[in-house]
Amino acid sequence: MEQTNETKTNNETIHEEDVKLNWLDEEAQQLNENKLGTEERLEGLILEEGKLTEFTILIGDEPFKRWIDEENKVTKVIIPVEKDGKKFSFWLNLKNPTYHEIIKQLKIGKRKFRILRTGKMKQTRYQLIE
Repeated sequence: MEQTNETKTNNETIHEEDVKLNWLDEEAQQLNENKLGTEERLEGLILEEGKLTEFTILIGDEPFKRWIDEENKVTKVIIPVEKDGKKFSFWLNLKNPTYHEIIKQLKIGKRKFRILRTGKMKQTRYQLIE
């Protein structure tokens, strides 16, 4: 007779093989989604629709990290920023005109930015405010 290890919780029987497979599936998915390496991971900067957000870009010797979504053919730049004394990552599509404007401003020494977000999902637009 084949022996299986089972655990009973709330009158349900869970086979250890199922638990192992579920754990492995979740771990594999996280590894696939986590393409950034082992550097410091910062919480994403949340820009509320219709609200002005002020932040400082933390620029260093290295270029901004990039995240590539091969499935959707999108490359995002991960910009380290500081807002209200806390560090965040500002994720921005490489092709977004706002990114191009930020790079121009960084080249002339500007580090503090004010940005207004409008729209949702694919309709999201950013406007830098002087």
